[in-house]
Amino acid sequence: MPTPVPRPRRKASPATKDVLPAEPSPLNTPGVPIGVFRSIRISRSLPEPLATWCVATDRWRVAESTAQLLGGTIRSTPPTDGAFEILTATAEVDIIIDAPSDIRTEMKLWDRTGLAHHCDGQFPLGTSEEHRGTSCGCPASFAERRARARAGRGPQAYTATRFRLTALPDLGAFVHQSLSWELAEEVDRLRASAAEAHGPAHFKLRLAEVEFAGTSVQKLCYRRPFLDFVAPVASALARGGTACQQTVADAARAVSTVVQAILAPARRASLRAA
Repeated sequence: MPTPVPRPRRKASPATKDVLPAEPSPLNTPGVPIGVFRSIRISRSLPEPLATWCVATDRWRVAESTAQLLGGTIRSTPPTDGAFEILTATAEVDIIIDAPSDIRTEMKLWDRTGLAHHCDGQFPLGTSEEHRGTSCGCPASFAERRARARAGRGPQAYTATRFRLTALPDLGAFVHQSLSWELAEEVDRLRASAAEAHGPAHFKLRLAEVEFAGTSVQKLCYRRPFLDFVAPVASALARGGTACQQTVADAARAVSTVVQAILAPARRASLRAA
């Protein structure tokens, strides 16, 4: 059960800044999801990688429902009164993605003046009308984009996924944002899978440990987010309905067997008496 914290006395204010550097929290933008899934949180002004999902929200009902479903402890996020954070007990969550457009990767480069470059990897975003449709100048391959970003000469990949929880679909939509280049490279495939569902699709959002070779012989590890396609929601519901029908049929047969076993002695006695 979640550990209760006092409800905010004043009007709830937006959740704290997201872990993405120089990126405003999605909760500060009108019409955005009700909470943010994070794999990193800020502790003593430093990023802290997590083994399980951390959820930030500015709504008590969302915090309470999320903690009950995923486990963990609710705590107020200082210094913002009305913001809540749940460090959950799970690294894997079943989610619903309603449309392919709910998974997207954008390339962003920030400097001292603000957002210096913003594109989708092919064309500029958020630019004036005369620049729309022109090439953004980014390399075609993610390997080249990644190398330029590491050298400070190119934008960083930002992947955002909007989703609902499979167990609580009516609670509202959440968002997960990631700086993972590996996840960014998988977006086209994931969007194709979502499109093939012809409607809402069941995915798994998980954190998993990945090994890579360091500068020495020793292997290093880090955790990164994965997004795995499971099935169209309609197919999953159909399978669930079939399984439920099968369970009911099995239960009915079991009851019939028990009843027959109980009545069998009485029937044999009646036949002998006849």
